[in-house]
Amino acid sequence: MRKRYLLGAAVSLMALAFAAVALASPQLKQTVKVKYTKSKGKASAGIATTLNATDPGATPPGNNPAADKVTIKFKGAKVDSNGAPQCKTSQLPACPSKTKIGSGIAKANLVGTNPNTGVTTVSPLGTLHVTAYNAKGKLFLVIKETGTVLKPSLSRNGTLVTNVKRDTPPLPGGNKVILTDFTLKTKAKSRKFHGKRHILIRTPKCGKSKRWKISVKFNYNDGTTKSFSRTQKCKR
Repeated sequence: MRKRYLLGAAVSLMALAFAAVALASPQLKQTVKVKYTKSKGKASAGIATTLNATDPGATPPGNNPAADKVTIKFKGAKVDSNGAPQCKTSQLPACPSKTKIGSGIAKANLVGTNPNTGVTTVSPLGTLHVTAYNAKGKLFLVIKETGTVLKPSLSRNGTLVTNVKRDTPPLPGGNKVILTDFTLKTKAKSRKFHGKRHILIRTPKCGKSKRWKISVKFNYNDGTTKSFSRTQKCKR
């Protein structure tokens, strides 16, 4: 029962690569790929995210600090929660299938300490399945294996903020979870609601540069931050 509890609490810390990146050593290699699923300006689109972290200098391997918060800004995008049916908090973790907007997988390590030797241990948690559901002003990210939920906010101007520290309880015995791989893809969604066509995520206008800008910022539990800037080609 204790092992099941640790796994359930642990995976709640890692959704959407939101506990993935760390500054464990100068050898850390973090890749961040975030883009719209369509390249046409001012159109309905989903979001595709792929994150991967490797650090040969971590001791033991896989023992990296986690992120407390991750902010992704889709500059110029427009978000309308009415563009798809919404899951209510009271329905969690079994949101209705009609509110599902995407899915993905993740891999993570459970990092702890051997009580007999005091040595840090790293135990892979295997493949975890994440499902994204639409909600009012946010997303619900449900981990299939445990039913654990994270609730990142999604503003009307396209800012997605996942507050891992706020949404998840601390693990017993000083254990923590480090995400190493994460992929999530949401679908383009729109619907007629109250007599008007609503689009869940509308891509920005494709300007003269014919490129969109997406920024990603990680706030780590050691007080440090790391930022990424990405661009995507677009067409009018």
